[in-house]
Amino acid sequence: MKLSEGWSADEVKKSLHDLELLSQPVDLAELERQGVISKSGAWYRVPNLNALPKDLWPRIKDIDHDRKGGAKVKFIKGGEKVAAKLLKMLRSELDDAARHGKP
Repeated sequence: MKLSEGWSADEVKKSLHDLELLSQPVDLAELERQGVISKSGAWYRVPNLNALPKDLWPRIKDIDHDRKGGAKVKFIKGGEKVAAKLLKMLRSELDDAARHGKP
């Protein structure tokens, strides 16, 4: 399917934004040092979801509650290269559509 088929401008902008975020590496160890998250098995406990950087939200694969009622999340891992490739493809498709006068 061509991107020009069935995608609104807002959907394309949001997808570009999310792919840009996903293509950037994240230092989870630094977030642990700052106390924003703490590793717990395959999950990360998040004491305050509001303190979680907004650029991490598109990376959340799963969210649940721990036994104490706090939040815990799983992040998408290793998606930077895939996101970068998808971002490049999406931009190319948009450039091609713009050159040919397509919405």
